[in-house]
Amino acid sequence: MLRPALLRVTVAIAAASVLAAAAGTASAMNSPPAVAPSASLCPPPAKPGRPVALGTAEWNGWGRDGANTRYQPEPALRATDVRKLRLKWAYALAPAASYSQPTVIGGRVFVTTSSGWVYSLAARSGCTHWALNMAVPIDTPVVFGAIGKPVLVKRRWWRSRLHNAHIPVIEPPSAVVFGDTAGNVYALDAERGTLLWKVALGARSNAAVSGAPAVFNGRVYVPLTAFGTGRGAVASLDLATGALLWRAQLPHSAAVATDGLGVSGTPTIDARRQLLYVADRAADSVVALNLADGRALWVAAVPQTPRPGGNPLPAAKPVARARAPRGNPPVLQSLPDGRQVLLLANADGVNYALDPDRRGALLWQTRVLAGAGGADWSNAADHRKVYVAASDRHPRAGSQNALLAALDIATGRVLWRKPLAPKCRGPAGACEPEQAHAVTVIPGIVFSGSVDGHLRAYSTIDGLPIWDYDTGRGVRTLNSGTVRGGSLGRDGPAVVDGVVYVDAADRGAHGKAAGVLLAFSVADK
Repeated sequence: MLRPALLRVTVAIAAASVLAAAAGTASAMNSPPAVAPSASLCPPPAKPGRPVALGTAEWNGWGRDGANTRYQPEPALRATDVRKLRLKWAYALAPAASYSQPTVIGGRVFVTTSSGWVYSLAARSGCTHWALNMAVPIDTPVVFGAIGKPVLVKRRWWRSRLHNAHIPVIEPPSAVVFGDTAGNVYALDAERGTLLWKVALGARSNAAVSGAPAVFNGRVYVPLTAFGTGRGAVASLDLATGALLWRAQLPHSAAVATDGLGVSGTPTIDARRQLLYVADRAADSVVALNLADGRALWVAAVPQTPRPGGNPLPAAKPVARARAPRGNPPVLQSLPDGRQVLLLANADGVNYALDPDRRGALLWQTRVLAGAGGADWSNAADHRKVYVAASDRHPRAGSQNALLAALDIATGRVLWRKPLAPKCRGPAGACEPEQAHAVTVIPGIVFSGSVDGHLRAYSTIDGLPIWDYDTGRGVRTLNSGTVRGGSLGRDGPAVVDGVVYVDAADRGAHGKAAGVLLAFSVADK
């Protein structure tokens, strides 16, 4: 007889196989992973059926929060303790071309792979709650959402007085949502891994889900990248049912007469103004959509004329096009005085701040890299600085291959700039020296990884290195013996409850990678 935990994994994989067959794809059971999720099963829960619940200091989706700040204000990890970080556990992931950033919610870590696997692991121990294969490539992190609101448990008044330190609630069911490269969106029960719904958004438009969806007030907002001549779009779905509420095509930019080819990265939620911000990759613009119905309220084209020395610029009409990054969504952050700014960077090494109260008017722009390169993946911002990792893909004499910089988010002034020297790993020509990892910041520390496989921590005060770990070393995993990491690109680390989570891959010469999910903590944690 199967143990209960093994039964949960088996049922989840079987459910995914039925889903794949219904979609006309190969069965997940016909393509087993190279590693066994069942090798590290979690014990049965003491209280089965309890929904996974969102806490106050989690890491949800790409940017941790709806504003895509990638800033964890409550990491339960002091800056002075970062140099004490040690490997806590390692989990081998099925071979794939890419792995998503971990989402850490309610004591669980959710991660996906481009080979179609979705994992739910215990955050503290790394054991497997469930794992399933959707039989289609998945290129986005999952995002968590509660289906409904918590319900207060009614108690008699004398019991309430005895237990007034804790008000019991019944948590609503919850889901993890993600998309695939065929334009399908899925919602799985976060606790069990069973399918709640599936919606095909790309069947007629030849579109793929191009970033982690965003969840807000019971709705899912899905970014879509169209292939060929189609324009990018955003779709809004009901979180509980998957019903399509609206679908908005990106408009033509007022400054650039080019159809958008897709939305760059995760949509950014502006709860104060009830807006959704998306980056149009081809029209080099930020588009503000109404959360309720998807109407485009304004389009701000991004200029490319920074003054020497990185001085802030007044608002001005754009005079040239900038190359938008591959997956760098707008960051919405608040200044100490309460004002808000939209921060973004492009693939030419230029960073910008826009005013969301003035239809995206330009506040400042600053170039941080002198060569022909820039930021491909997300920056991170606290309430005073934005932290930028940039790379020069075609280094020339006098230019820098890669750097990490901190800019004042109010003025764009460069506060510090540190040149880095990542080295390629693997066969000659298999990679370029890039600092292409999405940046993550906690109070006092900024984490940034590179293609050389090193995850490094730097001081937010002056950019000096604090901690360094080579993910290319072989590590003993919970489920598949010794596995080697080796390259950090795109998906940055997540920090929750004193633990730093990151995935790494030994990509080799053909892009197929053996991956490993690493968890680091201070020894006494």
